[in-house]
Amino acid sequence: MKPTADKPLLVGILVDVSGSMMSAIENKSGNTISRLESFRDALEDLVKKASILSRANSSERIAPLINIFSYGFGFGGILSAFFGSKGPKVRDLLDTPFTSNTTVAIDQLANNWRDYKNHLEKLAREMLGDTPMKEGFQAVFSRFEFELRNKSYAEGPVLFVLSDGDPTDSAYHDRSDIISIAEKIKRLGVTIISCYVTDHNITESRKLYSNHRSDWPSGANLMLKCASTISPGSPFANYLREYGWNFEPNARLFNQVNQSELLSEFMQMVLSPLNDKTTPVKASSKTKVFISYSHQDSSYFNKGSLIDYLSGLEREGFEFWYDKKILAGDDWDDEIKQQIEKADIVLTLVSQYFLNSKYCSNTEVQLFLQNQRSRGLIIFPVILSPCDWKSHDWLTRTQFEPREGMSIEVDFINKGQREQLYLTILQQLRKLAHRNNFD
Repeated sequence: MKPTADKPLLVGILVDVSGSMMSAIENKSGNTISRLESFRDALEDLVKKASILSRANSSERIAPLINIFSYGFGFGGILSAFFGSKGPKVRDLLDTPFTSNTTVAIDQLANNWRDYKNHLEKLAREMLGDTPMKEGFQAVFSRFEFELRNKSYAEGPVLFVLSDGDPTDSAYHDRSDIISIAEKIKRLGVTIISCYVTDHNITESRKLYSNHRSDWPSGANLMLKCASTISPGSPFANYLREYGWNFEPNARLFNQVNQSELLSEFMQMVLSPLNDKTTPVKASSKTKVFISYSHQDSSYFNKGSLIDYLSGLEREGFEFWYDKKILAGDDWDDEIKQQIEKADIVLTLVSQYFLNSKYCSNTEVQLFLQNQRSRGLIIFPVILSPCDWKSHDWLTRTQFEPREGMSIEVDFINKGQREQLYLTILQQLRKLAHRNNFD
């Protein structure tokens, strides 16, 4: 459903205002301007385009179909100290003396753009500090939580992030603390569009990638991992196709930008839900099943056991994926998360080992639930052995096999009983796939 005045689209913007953002970026005229100046111009273009899309026709007033908030991280540079200015390193860019609410409706932003632009220019002398990206992401996460809890918004809020991806406040070499906050934001249902600014070309023009490349800088890898995976039938995908973009399967909404016009084009993608011309995507001929399990239960992959029994479904178009299919040299965490995003059904092999696993319970299950809410991913648990499943809400809400509190290892001891249960699970998978394809 498109955004309305009663349920506007919520858009967050997180921009790096540290010293490195004073580096130059090209524009079509051949001139060079700073990355921050380019962002300011791109934001102005965004406001103009949003105001056009928020009118039913050219004579009507702008409808408040979008609410925007924006944070900058990297305040506290040399000029700030010189002028005696004090304040936090992460600041609300729309917190002005002339407004009481810093989540600003698009009509208010458009009608008062000159004042907002002057406000941003006055803030410039307090910018150019270090790069507290983690603090910036945390501020945005808290803001989305507050906004979505206290006001009614259209489905699919969006976050646009602009940075050179070199944080100064990450506690880990792999920046996993920042990536973890980005994942928390995604679990709120937010789509993250990540824009990496650099002087060097590391990507092909107008192309989105599913994985990082070995020769990319660490900042590019971080920005890619923070970005959301693009859905082929989404308004974002339709927008990008209209502008001649190409993307790999399961590509992320990440791009490197070193031209101001390209920055403006990529940034305006946040408005695509306003102009959504989405048509249903033809269902894939394959049903993708992600198998989640503890390695302590790997015997269920052996010859004659459950997964071997289910393999006959592959002749009917099923495609089973589990972590043993990860290739040497692959980023295993990234690959698992991508496969979850691609899955139609998740088959969870539940035991106490599974429930005790931090990765299974904290990472995989949270991604299952996020995808269940956002796109209807089907979760099908199978109880392998006696375990504390009643303490987990997602299991108490979900129909599983075997039923009536039974488990495979206690209640299906002999071969005949067990194979009868395996047949029941196979038939349930077939029914779920049929329902998924024809709903």
